[in-house]
This record gives sequence, structure tokens and C-alpha cells, in this order.
Amino acid sequence: MQHSRIRIRRFCSENSNRVEDALGISVNFFHLGFNWDPTGKGKWSVSANYRVAYDRNPVNNTFLVDNDQEGTSTTRTFNAPAGTRLSGLGALFNATTGYFDPGPPYSAKAFDRQGQIVAWDPDYYTPYTQNWSLRIQRELWGGMVLQAAYVGNKATGLPRAFDINQLQLRSNGFLTGFLAAQRNLAANGNPLTGEATGTFGQVFSRLTANQRQGQQANITNGAVATVANFIDQTQAAANILQGAGLPLNFFRANPQFNQVWLLGNNSNSTWNGLKLELNRRISGGLQFGFNYTFSKGLTDFEGSQAQRDAYRDNENRQLDKSLTSTDATHVFNGNFIWDLPIGKGQRWLSGTHPVVNGLLGGWQLNGIIAYSSGLPLTVLSGRNNLTLGDQSTANCNQCPADLISEVIKGNTITVLTPEIRARFTQPAPGSPGLSAPRYFRGPNFVLMDGSVFKSFRPAALLGEQGQIQFRFEFLNLFNHTNFANPNTNLSNANFGVITNAGDPRIVQVALKLLF
Repeated sequence: MQHSRIRIRRFCSENSNRVEDALGISVNFFHLGFNWDPTGKGKWSVSANYRVAYDRNPVNNTFLVDNDQEGTSTTRTFNAPAGTRLSGLGALFNATTGYFDPGPPYSAKAFDRQGQIVAWDPDYYTPYTQNWSLRIQRELWGGMVLQAAYVGNKATGLPRAFDINQLQLRSNGFLTGFLAAQRNLAANGNPLTGEATGTFGQVFSRLTANQRQGQQANITNGAVATVANFIDQTQAAANILQGAGLPLNFFRANPQFNQVWLLGNNSNSTWNGLKLELNRRISGGLQFGFNYTFSKGLTDFEGSQAQRDAYRDNENRQLDKSLTSTDATHVFNGNFIWDLPIGKGQRWLSGTHPVVNGLLGGWQLNGIIAYSSGLPLTVLSGRNNLTLGDQSTANCNQCPADLISEVIKGNTITVLTPEIRARFTQPAPGSPGLSAPRYFRGPNFVLMDGSVFKSFRPAALLGEQGQIQFRFEFLNLFNHTNFANPNTNLSNANFGVITNAGDPRIVQVALKLLF
């Protein structure tokens, strides 16, 4: 351990709020830390640090933004019989230049709600991460060291593109009319008969009778976004909006495209954890290490190659904030190696006969144990009640996070009793769902692996350092079943059912030659 010391490091360079910074042209960070032995005897260590680091946006992200644009590529197809020469491909091949003619880029875009465009937010700045920690370490007897630490992390301004072309259903009156149509359908079997349906009726009435019939299940189920998209995109060529006297941007702000992504500093994350560790250095043939972490990680977006993820609701972006998908509240890990103190040069039977030493000496026991609480799950409604980018989550009023973490065994492996199943309900039309994404927890994970090694030292064959080692390895020693996560789609007939599990016990026998 080190004695009293304080270390300060600070590096920085100019940080302008330009996209070029995100490509790695400038790097900025600040680091402050200290390590202190309060007794001066080398038994204690108190350390802390704080760091700010600015991120580098992968160049690939910029390529995806620049290249994945509607209008920047063209596709031309010409079907010709076998044996056709290039000069016979007509307008597809320019015989004068000797090149294929790709056609005009950036040609006029039809209002067909197809394709996508991506743009950088002009106010994009370089994302940055803050890290901090406080550690207390104490050396104990027998070569053991105990450590307690608090570790924190906050990432600010991470890249996330959201869809500014998200379907608009509220301000244009479509949702209000849809709710009336839903009541009409339940009352008399016709969504347009009964209460006035406003703008919904204006556009829905222009569908054919078969098309209206085909959407009745979606009306019953409250999937208003699915119905809106059928009218706006699927039937774009029918000019339904124009025929109803409504503007082309009635549903989408930019009706030329399906999605319009704006990439900006739209994501943040935090992680805070308490870590406890007990380690013993190898001594007397025994080494072990145990650690426990109690933590919580929160985010609103977990990243992807294209950095695109539509909000559950553009008008309430905070709904996306929830646990990270890898958040495990409790994590415990342990390992040990124990050379049994039997045989030549050991505590017991040190002077025994070589035959006895060959049988009883050279044994080693090893073990690994792991436990973690269940990972977060999102229970989905299976319906697009507000947006196309995300299914609405299921409603579950005042339900605890561990409601579906206990496995119920039987002919069907499930996490639901009839009483628990009844607590989940479908959200209302126009609702993103009342349960947060990644709110519930799946089954816990427990695993122990063990092994037994037996070493022989045939000096006449392999020399003084040579060994022949027989290994008996047991993966999942106690044959504990670790169940996979259940089906989390409320609309699925297998909702709550578990169909997969981890590996059973596996025994391996091996022979290893060391020389």
C-alpha cells in the first residue's frame, strides 16, 4: 500500500460545439485523484478520484447519417434476355461514356411516406462522461485484503436520433374520433354509426368496405397508430387525405418520408454502485476472492450502430428513462483455489511413503460461484396504441418489479398465476402504457462450477518441473436450473411462459501434460 499522496492530472484542449469534435478532432478530459494512508503503516488505504472525459463519436455513425439518405442512391432494373450486349440495354447504359447511367440523384420525392432521412442537430456538442469513486481498503491477517468502494458514473449528451415524423394523433382530432368509433363499433357493430367521429370519420369513410372491415380488429384493440398508418402510408396512393380535404401532413410532418431522424444529444445515463471485496493472496496453498455489488443503472437509450430510437411519445420524452437492460441489483461472485496440504512437503503426511504420497498428495480443489438478481424486462401490450416505433407497454397498477421473477413449475413453466395474470391489462388507445420499459425483473441466476485436479510428478519422464494432471471438471455442479426470461407480450397466448433454460450439469474429464 502507498503512503499519503495526492495526485492531480488535468489535460484539456479546445472544445467547440461542432460536429467535427464528435469525430475525434479534439479530446478533452480532466482527472483528479488521491491515495492516502491515514496511519502511515501500510495497512490502510483511502483513495478517491473524479474524472471528466469527452467522447469520440465513431466515424461509422457519421457515415450512416450521410449515406443512409433517401435520394442519395438510385436503383435501376432492366430485364434483358440472355446474350444481350451492353449496347442493347438502352437508357441503362451510356454507350458514349461507357458507363452505366444511375439516373438523376435527388430527384423529386413523391408524397408516398416511404424511406427516411437523417440529419444532425445543429446544436450537437461533444458528449462527455463523469466518473467518481471513493475506496477504503484494509489489509487483514493471513494475506487478506478487505475493500469497500462507492463508484458512480454519469454520461451526458449521448447521441440519439429520434423520429420527428412520429405519427400525430392528438392535436388533429384523430384520436378523439377513434375513441368515438371504438364505442360505436362496440355498441352497434359499425364504427361510423352513432357518435360523431370527426376527422377520423372523414378519412376512414373513404376506405373501401373490405378495408374498413379489415381494420375493425385494430379499432377494437385500440391500436390507433396501426389504423392511422394504414390510412396514411399503406393507402398513400389512394390520396385519402386529399379526398377528405385534409392536408398531406395531417399525420406526418414530412409526408414524403416514413421516418425523419434528428440526431442530437438526446440521451443520458447514470450508474451508482456499492462494491465490497474480500481477497486472499495465494498463501499456504489457499487463494480466494469474493465480491458483492449493489447497484442501479438508469438510461433512456442503450445505443445502436445507427443511434436511432423513436421515443415512446415525442410529447413526453421522460417516459423512456428506466433501468438499463443489464442492471442487476445484487451481484455476488466468488472463487477459490485450494491445494490440499497432504503429501510430500505439505502439512500432513509430509514424510509418507512415495506410493501413499502418489495416492493422497497433489490434489487441488477449485470453485466458482455466481449469483445475480434478475435482469430488467419490458412487458409489452402487443399493440401500437400511440406510435409505430414502440408498442405500448402493458398496464399493471402498483405492481412490484419482482412480480414475474418467481418461476412456477408444472406441465408449463411460467411466472404467472391466474391472480398475477389478471393484474396486467391493455392500455387505452393513445396511451404509451402505464408500466415503464425494463421495469419488471426476470428470474434470478445462480451457478456454481467446481473442479478436482490430481497431479503426478514423474521426474524420470518429465524432469523435476514436469507434471501429469488429471482434471475432473463440473460445470453447474449442483445441476441448478437457470430459467430464461418469460414471454413478455401480453397479447401472446404464451405470455408469461418460459421455454428455455441454461445448460444442465456438464462433467468433463481431461488429461494435461505440463513440462
